[in-house]
Amino acid sequence: MLNRRALLAFASLMVSGPARALDGAPAEIAKGVTFFYLGAKDCPYCQAFMRDSFAELKQRTEDAGIRFVAMETASLRDLHKPGVFGQWNPVWLKMVRRAGAGVPAFGLVDSGAFVDAHAGEWEMLLVKAIARAEKLKAAAQ
Repeated sequence: MLNRRALLAFASLMVSGPARALDGAPAEIAKGVTFFYLGAKDCPYCQAFMRDSFAELKQRTEDAGIRFVAMETASLRDLHKPGVFGQWNPVWLKMVRRAGAGVPAFGLVDSGAFVDAHAGEWEMLLVKAIARAEKLKAAAQ
């Protein structure tokens, strides 16, 4: 079983400062709104999300013109490993700082800046994402 104290200690070491910018994240998230799902394949809550809600979330983000990034590790044990989510690790670290290291985790990035994250709950975060996407569209017109 994953040692919770070790995971929290690791997360606190990996995340520093209150800055919201995502240094090291891919440039593709610098424009527009991006919604993240990060999870683990052996997580029962992630499995339930994938089975019951993934298709709906993906469709709703597409309908709103929001970039959707979904990524899972092979195991919950991988969550404490540095760089576990590869190029998206800067987002994961911000999500851990905001919502804890629980998965499924959902995050929101707007124009390259981290906005918010929730573990286990995506609906309210999606409402924020849609509002931000609509505001960007209105400003562009």
